[in-house]
Amino acid sequence: MNTKQPEAFAGADILDRVDDLRRSLDGSYRDTIVEAIYEEAERVAHKVAHTEVTRSYYLDQRIDRIVTSKIWGLPFMGLLLAVVFWVTIEGANVPSAMLAEALFWLGDRGVDLFNAMGMPWWVTGFVWQGVYLGLAWVLAVMLPPMAIFFPVFTILEDLGYLPRVAFNLDALFKKAGAHGKQALSMSMGLGCNAAGIIACRIIDSPRERLIAILTNNFMPCNGRWPTLIILATLFVAASFPPAYAAIAAQQAQGLDQEAFVKLLADHDMDHAKFDRVATEWQARMSRDATATIATIYGAAFSGAGAGQFGAAGAAAGAVAASDGAGGIGYGVEQGAAGEAPIPMEKWIEIMGAQDAWSSQGKDVNAMLKEVFDMNALDWSNVSAWWTTHLMANVAEYAAAMDRIEVYAKQYGKVDGADDDVEF
Repeated sequence: MNTKQPEAFAGADILDRVDDLRRSLDGSYRDTIVEAIYEEAERVAHKVAHTEVTRSYYLDQRIDRIVTSKIWGLPFMGLLLAVVFWVTIEGANVPSAMLAEALFWLGDRGVDLFNAMGMPWWVTGFVWQGVYLGLAWVLAVMLPPMAIFFPVFTILEDLGYLPRVAFNLDALFKKAGAHGKQALSMSMGLGCNAAGIIACRIIDSPRERLIAILTNNFMPCNGRWPTLIILATLFVAASFPPAYAAIAAQQAQGLDQEAFVKLLADHDMDHAKFDRVATEWQARMSRDATATIATIYGAAFSGAGAGQFGAAGAAAGAVAASDGAGGIGYGVEQGAAGEAPIPMEKWIEIMGAQDAWSSQGKDVNAMLKEVFDMNALDWSNVSAWWTTHLMANVAEYAAAMDRIEVYAKQYGKVDGADDDVEF
């Protein structure tokens, strides 16, 4: 009657012991079990099967020893992926530029068509400068790199190198609680993040697959690069030193050497330091495709409040400051305060004259002083005031742009000068 009772107690003790041991295992015990299974399978296979070793087998083994080596594996992987990225970026430049030129040409023809049909300016702007232009940029930026990156990635996969990449990085990813295969999905995310997330299905563990899906969103695919560049530019522009623009503004008034040295000393600078600062910020402005830094510089330059039109420049600078880090642009609610520094028609004439002088290779600042009795600072203040005014009145802005071309021809613009234009 009591013979089965000790066995029941023994079975319960075993299960309790199993639970205690399970809690003491680390997260890699499944890998250890799988490794032991494969080792046993390999031992049995060597006993019962004979494989003829060929020369290609030895070659594969030698390549594997290099690409999965603890010393050479990671450097070789980094070099190869760097070559892939270089081929993708450099190879996409030409087709991307050609595609952008073709799409933008088509957009210009669409604008001409809408203008000929008498469409309202806001309809033309919405369709062609808004929806179509955004789509054209996406196609021009994304399509060529993807057309190069994914075929190259497929070739590496067919050659069997991508599993080696996952093997090389598995130990590093394991320290972060992820799987080595995530390296492949993250690499694909550089081409297209959607494709990278879909590729996460190759990871067997649900937990590690979820980690890969969530973290893959942080990979900067080429569709995100324009946005990242704009954000980076804004952060750089936010650190722009207004003192530099103020010094440059006063220098444009024609300070003598002694006064300029004293001005630099007031800002704890010498001539060499100012030259270094000027060179660096000019280089940054030339690389800034969004013109954000140049706009902030212009606002600070004009906002120095110097010269015969200093008040106008200060008013324009106040509008730029209230409009945020992006500076002056479409969508400002109102123009600069105060009376116009010069009539609008005179401003349009000067704009057209500068366009013509620039096309003729003349010194624009010298001609500005000779013809209109303005220096660079005066013109910066005047132009900033009228720019803020016209950005708040888009219809006036469009009409002004047409008039500028008329004056450019009157002043002898090289590409189509016409001295017989009458007003």
